[in-house]
Amino acid sequence: MWGGGGGLVEYRAALLASRGYVSMALEYIRPTELESLGMNYFETAFNIIRDHPQVHPDRVGIFGLSLGSIVTVALAAESSIIEPRCCVCVSGNHLYPRGKTLKELHHAMFIRDAHKLRVDENNCEIWRYMGLPVNADLSQTVDVSTFCTNNKFY
Repeated sequence: MWGGGGGLVEYRAALLASRGYVSMALEYIRPTELESLGMNYFETAFNIIRDHPQVHPDRVGIFGLSLGSIVTVALAAESSIIEPRCCVCVSGNHLYPRGKTLKELHHAMFIRDAHKLRVDENNCEIWRYMGLPVNADLSQTVDVSTFCTNNKFY
């Protein structure tokens, strides 16, 4: 599953297929609107692959990129039908807010945290801090240098 940009992005599935993996590109966000799809949509897609006669049903995994990695973790954690052999999550958020819809996740990452967007010297956007819970209150941080004395960590 591709990220929050939406659309049906097929080239990664095509690359996996060219290497002998059965794969499916799944559109779950349209570029102009954010659908709040239920778990059933993803479970149906997973079952299509799992039930294919040329697929070992106990060797199906999920690949997610960016927002797709959050969906991947959510599916593995919450679905009673989807039991992936492995999950591959690329450039994803390390948090999974339980019970949130895709629309709520998108809002949290891209609208609520828009002030965390940074740009580099070439004016390219840096989204690294958008999905990370960067603590703005420095009094809540830990100085890890205090745990090291004479090159021994405590």
